[in-house]
Amino acid sequence: MAPDACPAGDGISNLVKYATGLDPLKPCGSVTRLTVREKEDGDSRLVLEWPVNPETVDVEHSVECSPDLETWVPVQVMETKGKTKAVFEDPEPVHGGNARRFLRLKVTRQ
Repeated sequence: MAPDACPAGDGISNLVKYATGLDPLKPCGSVTRLTVREKEDGDSRLVLEWPVNPETVDVEHSVECSPDLETWVPVQVMETKGKTKAVFEDPEPVHGGNARRFLRLKVTRQ
């Protein structure tokens, strides 16, 4: 099937499921988990985690951020070779008030 196909009907593409080691024929909900981690200095950071298929060598996992869910900016390409899990800690602290920051996983084929 095509990399952008979604045979499970869950909105997660074949390419993302391949890169994360998930079954493309089974619905999975979200691939990533987003949490907030409090640092020793009192700041809090967004933390994005996801599974990694350690056998994939032809994909790149990267994290993007957005203030509005429309404009996405690359933040970091993740080193995932031989790993079973990736963890990205946002360098920007979580602020109170109306400041917004969204993170997402982007998977591309190399």
